[in-house]
Amino acid sequence: MLVEVGKVTRPHGVRGELKVREADGSSGAWRQAKDVYIGSSPETACRFDLQRVRPANRLVVVSLEGVDSIERAENLREQIVFVPRDQLPQPEEGAYYACDLIGIQVRTPEGRNLGVLSRIFDFGAHELYSITDGESEILLPVVEGAVKELDTRAGFMIVELPEGL
Repeated sequence: MLVEVGKVTRPHGVRGELKVREADGSSGAWRQAKDVYIGSSPETACRFDLQRVRPANRLVVVSLEGVDSIERAENLREQIVFVPRDQLPQPEEGAYYACDLIGIQVRTPEGRNLGVLSRIFDFGAHELYSITDGESEILLPVVEGAVKELDTRAGFMIVELPEGL
């Protein structure tokens, strides 16, 4: 399984390095991976050996084996960066990778099915979960007490909706 971790914004310099904007909520754990896949989707992505990753303001600069010129780097502009899920370290107790949460069923403590968790937005102060049922969307602020139960193996989450949702 490939996990989206960022997007190439543009080449950096003339030696083939790439500037990458990390995905929302990225912990940066992917930077320790051995290889990355770059392409428009997981199905079309090509594998590259990851040589080096270093911070550069709000982005990171990535060096890949075989990408050693600005021309080769230019071919990767605006492509998505993926890593194999099994190359990410296990998250700490009580923490989860977004890829492990996307697609799980969400319901209330009373058993009302709200839909599936389709997207996670990270706004710094707290995350916002997008829960969709095919017809509508609920945007749930993930504040203390919002998630009552989470079972990624069984594929469900129980949430307490704030008043008005």
